[in-house]
Amino acid sequence: MESESFSDMMPIEESINSSMTDLVTIFDTNDIDKVIALAEAQSEKSLYHIALWAKMSMLKAALTMDAKDLVSAKKATKKCLKLCNKLRKKKFKKITNMLTKKNYGDFYSDLELHAELTYAMVTGCKSVLALMNCTSIKKLTRIAYHIGICVNIIAKCREIFEKRTSWESNVSKENFEAAIRLERGIRNLIVSFLPPKLLKIVNFLGFKGIREVAFNELNKAIELPGIYGLIGEMVVILYWLYIEMHGCLGPTNVDAMRTLIDKKMAQYPNSVLYKVAKNKLTQITGNIQESTEGFLSIIDKEFEMFHKISHWELMWTNAVLGEWDECIKYAQLLREKTLHSPAIITYLEAVFRYAKGKLQNDPKQIDQATTLFETVPTLRIRYLGKTMTLEKAVIVQSQRFFKNGKTLIAPVQESMYNINYIYLLTGNDAIAQKWFNLTEAELNEYAKDQADREKYLCVLFYKGVILKHLGKFNEAIDCFNTIMNEEKVFVKEKSIVPQAHMEIGMVKMLEGKKDEAKEILESVIQTYSKYVSENIVHIRSYAALRALGVSTDKTVEVEGEDLENLDGIDEESSSSDED
Repeated sequence: MESESFSDMMPIEESINSSMTDLVTIFDTNDIDKVIALAEAQSEKSLYHIALWAKMSMLKAALTMDAKDLVSAKKATKKCLKLCNKLRKKKFKKITNMLTKKNYGDFYSDLELHAELTYAMVTGCKSVLALMNCTSIKKLTRIAYHIGICVNIIAKCREIFEKRTSWESNVSKENFEAAIRLERGIRNLIVSFLPPKLLKIVNFLGFKGIREVAFNELNKAIELPGIYGLIGEMVVILYWLYIEMHGCLGPTNVDAMRTLIDKKMAQYPNSVLYKVAKNKLTQITGNIQESTEGFLSIIDKEFEMFHKISHWELMWTNAVLGEWDECIKYAQLLREKTLHSPAIITYLEAVFRYAKGKLQNDPKQIDQATTLFETVPTLRIRYLGKTMTLEKAVIVQSQRFFKNGKTLIAPVQESMYNINYIYLLTGNDAIAQKWFNLTEAELNEYAKDQADREKYLCVLFYKGVILKHLGKFNEAIDCFNTIMNEEKVFVKEKSIVPQAHMEIGMVKMLEGKKDEAKEILESVIQTYSKYVSENIVHIRSYAALRALGVSTDKTVEVEGEDLENLDGIDEESSSSDED
């Protein structure tokens, strides 16, 4: 069917502008269902509305993991890909295209190009959602194929954009440009961020990842008007506030984030998304109490979908503050309502109950914790046949709880360290001192018995970490060196030695001893393997190396094929996929 047969389709500029108007209603109403309904109502005659319907349905499904939402997302995605396939340029034009290869950028209508682009973007989003439910290599292979289709189409769209001389409107051109810059930015950011150990699928696909390219492309996308510029803003906010904060070393690029979030709050004062971002920024810059009040206001007033993130943050801030009753309350709410990694949430509630029971001599809390620890291994979720690092850690610790006579070694400190909420001790010396005293008391218990030397050294590690956050670098180094000198003591807690070695490198970096820090961190990556927290250590070590000016880029380029050679996935044949 030729594109001119779609004369009843909304013109591309109108489709872009109208769908953007519908999307931004979410910032005033905070109602994702309303946006989905508005988009679905126009989906049969507007390319960007059907794309919005598919993307928002997938976003909701990813946030809830509810079976009904997953079915709705699958329905919207299938219809979107079907329409895109009808609108994409057909193969019989390939001969003409080949004869005029020099000017092929102008042999596509704007509608055809945006159909290609939308097809790729929706396929990419579908693949991300599928990864969240991927449990086998077979499914991974299918997802990898879909991702390859997405990246190749957008690579070709980028080439066409560079050669194209005429567009129906600036709106069409700018939205197209923002999309291809957004995809390239996200892809480069992910690949440059991850250490080689975690890049098997990326290496298989041959993706390039250069950090400077990532942020150049994302910043250019953000400067452009439209949906993809808006998505670019959300991507950088998520990256700086959550991925850098909890996956790496702590908050970075704070001033730029404050400027962007303040700008968006002024534009959309009722938006819960930006309220969450503002509260998170307040939290990671040291004002824990103010951020707590902000998250409380969200769960008091706003839609339930936004409660989970607030419950998560309130659980952690209360844990850092040692407010055990509040901490347990939010952990229990998360456990009862979340479908995301139930093993981790259940373990955290158990840990907080265990901590309260030990500190307040409350056997009832210990009993409740014991029941929860028993269930953790049964809640394992495997991705690609494997358990992700944090889930593996909580399962190992839950099993160890029973092997060690219903005891754990500094479990709250360990959890705070693994997800880097322990960073909140930085600049909050009174809170840090409280944790130092608790850790020192536990250390003194194990110091009484040489048979508990491994346990003693484990607690000593967390003492060193707290000393680092208090700025007492020499004392922290002493703790870590003691662990390194007694490496052979470790039989069960084998993650502690590489973590201690890494922390020595981190302290050297904070002291400005860059060459020494670099040497230590590279040694950590190369020396140790097959321990529970290996992925965490590698990601943080690579983050520190980046901070020291060492490139973590991967430099394989992706070339696009002719669009006519990229049939994509037949939406009918793929509709039975469970991923």
